[in-house]
Amino acid sequence: PGGLFGVIKRQFFIDFDVFVKANDNCQLVRKLTGRVEVEKEGNWCIIKCFKHCHKKGHHLFHTAKHHWQAWLKGVDVPVEAIWDGKDESENVVATGDYKLNVCAKFTRRTEVGCKKKKVFEKILGTTQKCLGLVAVSSQQSLSITIDSPAEGAFLATREVSVSGSVSSTAVTDVTVNGEPAATTSGQYSTTVSFPADGPATITAQATLSGSTATAQRQITIDTISPVISAVNAPSWTNSDLITISGTVSDENLASLTISGVAATISGNTFSASVPLPAEGENTLMIEARDLAGNVGTQSATVNRDTVLPILTLSSPAEGHLTNSAEILVAGTVDESNLVSLSVNGVLVTTKAGPFSTTITLPEGNSQVNVTAIDKADNQVSVSRNVVVDLTPPTLAVSAPTENEWLKSNQVTVIGDVSDANLQSLTINGQAVPAVNGAFSSELSLGDGEQLLLAVATDAAGNQSQVQRRVYVDTVVPVINLATPSENALLNSGTVIVSGTIVEENLASLFYNGQAVVTNQGTFSHTLS
Repeated sequence: PGGLFGVIKRQFFIDFDVFVKANDNCQLVRKLTGRVEVEKEGNWCIIKCFKHCHKKGHHLFHTAKHHWQAWLKGVDVPVEAIWDGKDESENVVATGDYKLNVCAKFTRRTEVGCKKKKVFEKILGTTQKCLGLVAVSSQQSLSITIDSPAEGAFLATREVSVSGSVSSTAVTDVTVNGEPAATTSGQYSTTVSFPADGPATITAQATLSGSTATAQRQITIDTISPVISAVNAPSWTNSDLITISGTVSDENLASLTISGVAATISGNTFSASVPLPAEGENTLMIEARDLAGNVGTQSATVNRDTVLPILTLSSPAEGHLTNSAEILVAGTVDESNLVSLSVNGVLVTTKAGPFSTTITLPEGNSQVNVTAIDKADNQVSVSRNVVVDLTPPTLAVSAPTENEWLKSNQVTVIGDVSDANLQSLTINGQAVPAVNGAFSSELSLGDGEQLLLAVATDAAGNQSQVQRRVYVDTVVPVINLATPSENALLNSGTVIVSGTIVEENLASLFYNGQAVVTNQGTFSHTLS
């Protein structure tokens, strides 16, 4: 039992089957079958079958020579096989010079017994192939090519499929990097394992009748994907075109794209201007690909917001004039993505809705600037011009003077006023016009002590006041002369002048031009 199995060599295929058995007559039968195929021509070679019987107890195998006849292109070709462990051959001529070797080897001898009228089988030995067909053509040189992978290829696997062809279909001995490759009809293929990444060499070798042919391929094994890092992309923008940059690590980098846009690569850095197709959130895919086809990816999310914040300012009003350095700034801001709201560069709030704050301004003309900024750097500003006036008007009254006595109920108030924002001037509540800063106004006063109050007010509410106290006395003093009497005849050169005076506001009393002292309304004076 066993078989002789042929191996494809360039043009021929041969297989055999050998078996033994006991028949009903206790006879042993040995059968040898086989075929020879010429693939190139498509003709069949027919091998005759043989049987040989031995009686019980005899050794099964002995030296015997059997002749086969094969027909190739209509020409009889003799083929011999020797079954005693020796090889014997004859030349087989077809389209070239060929040599056919067929041999069989049996490693043990065994006697077979049998019972009457019972058929049984028993293994008698083993066979080993010693069979092959080697084609050697004097018109043909041996060569081998590597069709795949290509020269200089970058591969993303360490298990590399290698295939190619040999110049003769009779070749069955092909190795790739020292390992046998399956070969059929001049084509071979196998898988080669490489232990590590980096440059590698593929060596294919074909052997035929002592001749060898070699082919090589230089490739690079790269199983590591590119690494993208340090991506610099804005989280928010108000533009439909942004710049994204970052770093990428890969010795064999081929390309890098961002959402389909090819990036510019310099060393291990990359950058690209990428459009944002939609308002709101945009997810951008960064894809780095190396020469071996390994792909590294990273994503970046960018929010596009082109809508300005809505800012309303309720205080202060435009042109606001005030006599206070403290200014109330108030209003509302409508923005869901607000980053900051500032007044004159000072942060007030980061929350949308109503807001208010108080700022201090210097005296004079100032501007209040309120600015709202959202995450996408959209900015809106509202400004107000404000005048801070802390200085009251300059006011002076030149007449009447303080504590002046007036003998008329009509009094003229004269003075000067100065203020860039003068709003009003009143004297005792009565509006008084000023011309080029000067004013003059006549007032009616009653007798007695009177107060004059001049008030100057500017538009900011600052006031200046000047007060004058005056006395009005329209009643003439009454003098009652007791001595001497009217038309008195005096006998002396001296005379006593005496009497009373009725005057609440007596200022002086003169006799003939000389001042006289009064005492509680009475007086007495000696004149010479």
